[in-house]
Amino acid sequence: MRTLQVAISDMEYGMFGIPSEKLNFSNFIDIVSKQLMRQNLNKTVSLAEKYNLSTMTMEEITNEVKLNAATKKIKYQKERSSLDNELNNYLVDLSNFTFDRDEANNYE
Repeated sequence: MRTLQVAISDMEYGMFGIPSEKLNFSNFIDIVSKQLMRQNLNKTVSLAEKYNLSTMTMEEITNEVKLNAATKKIKYQKERSSLDNELNNYLVDLSNFTFDRDEANNYE
């Protein structure tokens, strides 16, 4: 078994609630994981409050997410349709193009 030494500040030591200076790796990972989950939860709550999700029901949030997804899909389809039309117009123009070898020789 190998030993790993990690240096952390007193503040981090207290923030993570580390019970002793010697831990097995599994306990260390559990402690760090819990702290990261706590930070992510706090960030999630802040964002929910910022965007007024904290006042909405789960059904309202679900509907909002579905609406957002549908809006993005429609926007994508419109952009795709526009690109398809441009490509088709280009191909039509290209199919109407004729090459006159004699005329091309006049430009040399």
